[in-house]
Amino acid sequence: MPGREKSVIVASKSAGPNFDGRTRQGRVRFAVLKSWTRFTVCLLCLLLATLPAEAAAKKSKRSRKVRRPAPAPAIPWPAHVSTIVIDAGHGGHDRGGIPFQRIGEKDMTLDVARRLSGELQRAGFRTVLTRRDDTFISLPERVAISNAQHEAVFVSIHFNAAFREGAHGFETHYCAASAARLAASIQSNLIHATRTENRGVKHATFYVLRNARIPAVLVECGFLTNRDEGNLTLKPSHRARMAGLIARGIIARCRD
Repeated sequence: MPGREKSVIVASKSAGPNFDGRTRQGRVRFAVLKSWTRFTVCLLCLLLATLPAEAAAKKSKRSRKVRRPAPAPAIPWPAHVSTIVIDAGHGGHDRGGIPFQRIGEKDMTLDVARRLSGELQRAGFRTVLTRRDDTFISLPERVAISNAQHEAVFVSIHFNAAFREGAHGFETHYCAASAARLAASIQSNLIHATRTENRGVKHATFYVLRNARIPAVLVECGFLTNRDEGNLTLKPSHRARMAGLIARGIIARCRD
C-alpha cells in the first residue's frame, strides 16, 4: 500500500504541468466568452432601451408641430351699409371684468352703446341693440341677432381689465378681413382724440367675431381697473365722448 501511494503521487506530479496548462487555457477562453456575452447583453439592452426613446422623440416632434390658426371667415363688406348692430358687452349676472373690480363693466358698456345708437341714428343709420337693459344675453343669441341683419355691420362695446393697475389704453379687434378697415377707423378716431396708449388693432377669434356672418369688430374702451381711466369712465361726459368717437369711426368707414 505504501508503494502504491507513492506511485500515484509521482504520476500526479508528472502529469501536473500539462493539466495546469490546459486549465489555464480553459480559464482564458471562459473569461473571453464571458466578456463577449456581457458585451452582447449590454448592447442588446442598450438597443432595446433606445427604441422607446426614439419613438417618444418622434411622437414629441409630431406633437410640437405648430398648428396654424383657422383662416378668417370670408365675409364681404356690404355694398351699402344701412344698419349698425350695437352689442353692449355682458349684462345681468355677468358683471364683466375681473373679480373684485371696483367699476362694473356691464353698466358702462350699456351706457356707451345707448349713446352710440343715438349718434348713429342722427347720422341716418338704423341701429339694432343686442340688449337695451341690464339683461343677460348669451353669446349665441348676440350672434343670432347680428346675423339676422342685412346690409349691416356689428360693433361690440367692452371695457378692459387687468390685475396690473398700470395697464391702460384702447384697442379694437376684428376677425374677418373685411372688418379690418372698420376696426382701424374706430381705433384711429379713439386714439387721435384721447391721451392714452394705443394698444392697436388686433386680429382675434372672440365668439361674437368668429361666428358673425357680417363684418364685426369689438372695441375695448380703456381699462376700468386703471385709476385714471376708470374715474374718467364714471363721468357721463367721457362716455358720451367715447360714443361720439366710435360713431365717427363707423361713419367714416361705412360712407367711404
